[in-house]
Amino acid sequence: MINGRTPEEYFNNEDEVQVLKTKQIRNEVINYEKVVYSKKKFIQNTLEEKDILFASMGVGSLGRTGIFYNFETNKKTAVDSTIKLLRKIKNIEPEVLQTFFNSIIGQEYIYRYIVGSTGIISIKNAFILNLKVPLIKQEIQTKIAKKLNILLIQINKNFIYHPMFIARWKML
Repeated sequence: MINGRTPEEYFNNEDEVQVLKTKQIRNEVINYEKVVYSKKKFIQNTLEEKDILFASMGVGSLGRTGIFYNFETNKKTAVDSTIKLLRKIKNIEPEVLQTFFNSIIGQEYIYRYIVGSTGIISIKNAFILNLKVPLIKQEIQTKIAKKLNILLIQINKNFIYHPMFIARWKML
């Protein structure tokens, strides 16, 4: 697990590294409409294909997940400090893990271990590192991941380019 880092400064220069925030992760989709940018010198880690972004703070945000796909953007991308980055977890396909996190059982499990109150809730790194996730045979995970990947890619493509969704995001 990698902790995101909030850059010291943000810029509107699209030649810099784009930084994703929790508000951009919704319903398994990452929205790139309102991306902010930071200089490379402020960035410790950039995202890799199929990294799982896990929102680790905030009422209504904690536990949201998204999978980073390189096809969505050709830019170096990082996350701020409200997002934990889960990278290449042994024996678990990212799509399967994301589905578990977003399930009713996964959300209940996550919310058992929150700390804080009054809207500023978070989850400790130790909990995330010790998550008990049901293991499924690898060949079944691969089948699930392929089907989910196709669906998630279609959702992401439609979400980013479909005017109805863009209008919805601009209202938030």
